[in-house]
Amino acid sequence: MTALVLTIVGSALAQPQDTAPPPPQPVYEIRVEGQKEPIYGFVSEEDWKKSLARVTLDMPWASEPDVRNVNPDKASRQKERPRSRQRRLERQALAAGFERLGDKYYPIKEIQWAQRARDMAGIRDHTPVEGAVDVPDAVESAPAVPTTPSQSPVPTPGLIQRWWMHVGLVIVALVLVGLIAKTMLFSGGA
Repeated sequence: MTALVLTIVGSALAQPQDTAPPPPQPVYEIRVEGQKEPIYGFVSEEDWKKSLARVTLDMPWASEPDVRNVNPDKASRQKERPRSRQRRLERQALAAGFERLGDKYYPIKEIQWAQRARDMAGIRDHTPVEGAVDVPDAVESAPAVPTTPSQSPVPTPGLIQRWWMHVGLVIVALVLVGLIAKTMLFSGGA
C-alpha cells in the first residue's frame, strides 16, 4: 500500500517542467542603501508612496509569505523582467533546496524519494508526448465488498443475558450483609 501511495505521489511530481506562470502583479528588484544584495518582491504603488512600504518577497516555494518593511526614501526599485525572474527563481530555489516541477516547487529530498519509490515499484520512467494524456497502468482491484447489510442480523443478547452477572453479584452481597448483621445483632454478648 505504501509503495502504491509513493508511486502515485512520485508520478505526480514527475510531470514535465513548464515555464513558470507570470505572477499576478509585477515583481520588483529593490535595492536598499547599505545592503549588497537586492530583494525581489511585490509592492503596490500606494504602499511605495508611504513612509514604510510592505514588500512581500517573491519566493513561491515558501509555505508562508515573507514580508519585509522597506523605507522607499532609502531604496530604489525597478521591474524585473520575466526571463531574469525565471533564472533567479531557479537559482534561489536550488539554494533553498527546492526544485520546480510544473507550476509548483517541491523539496529536492521529496523528489528523490518519489524517484526511489518509482524504482522500488518497478515503474519505468517515461517522457510524455506533447498533448498526450497520461493514463496509469491498470491496477488489479480487490474483490468488492458488498455494501448491503447481511440477510440475518446478529442477535442481540436479551435482558437476562446482559445483567445476570450483575444481579447475581448484588444478591451475594445482600446475603453477606445479612449474615454479618445477624451475627452482630443477635450474638449473645455476655
